Amino acid sequence: MEPTTNRNSGFTLVEAVVTGVIIAIVTTTALLMYGGFIKEARRQTVENLAETAAASANAYVRRMGSDNDLDSAKLKLYFSNPRDYTVDIDTDNNSITITDITHDISVTKHY
Repeated sequence: MEPTTNRNSGFTLVEAVVTGVIIAIVTTTALLMYGGFIKEARRQTVENLAETAAASANAYVRRMGSDNDLDSAKLKLYFSNPRDYTVDIDTDNNSITITDITHDISVTKHY
């Protein structure tokens, strides 16, 4: 008579713990990378808005001959959510600063 072997198919506790640890490490790394991508995208958005505002101010100055009465309303800038951004115009330095209030990102461009 042959002895019967009772092999349970499945994972041992060690295998399950090691798998859980690997999944946790991969998930943490992915979340950190995703956060970096999001932060860079937000910074790039403000950078693009500042470049657009500077180009608009430059066109205004060329058309009007000076920037004495230049304000953000005359630049006709469009923001998807205008309450999240501020536009500061420094006519002494010919610069425009766009600030994303929500994420505390600020970019200055010269026109």
